[in-house]
Amino acid sequence: MKMKNLKKTEISTQKQHSDYESCILCHRQLSVLKKQPIAFRDYYMEGCGQLCYACYRMLFMDADSGSGVKR
Repeated sequence: MKMKNLKKTEISTQKQHSDYESCILCHRQLSVLKKQPIAFRDYYMEGCGQLCYACYRMLFMDADSGSGVKR
C-alpha cells in the first residue's frame, strides 16, 4: 500500500514540476508558471525562453562591467 501512495506522490510531484518553467541555460527549476503570459514575466527572452536571474545577470547586467555579453 505504501508503494501505491509513493507512486501517486511521484506522479503528482512530476506534474507540479512540469507546470513550472526552467532556465534555458542552467536548467534550474523556476517559480514561473508556464501558463503565465510572457508580458508579465521577468527575465524572459522572446524567441529563446525563460532565464533565471543569475543567468540573465551573467548575460546582460555584467556586460556593463565587461564580463557579460555586449549588446
